[in-house]
Amino acid sequence: MAGRNDDLIIAATRLKNAAPVQFNEFVAAFHAYTADAIVSAINANEHVFVSQGQARQCNALLDILANIGVRHG
Repeated sequence: MAGRNDDLIIAATRLKNAAPVQFNEFVAAFHAYTADAIVSAINANEHVFVSQGQARQCNALLDILANIGVRHG
């Protein structure tokens, strides 16, 4: 994960530091969005690989956002 995500981690850390309440609200909303994407991937009849890829990408971004404070806080 290190390397290619460093710019995203740094930018998200700055955003969290500047507006922690709003950042946490966004992460919570994105968590719900990710849950919906996962359900869509599970229920997909057509384009299952596209749905699965979207769910995986959402989950990867959520993981980065959820761990910002641990790595760079």
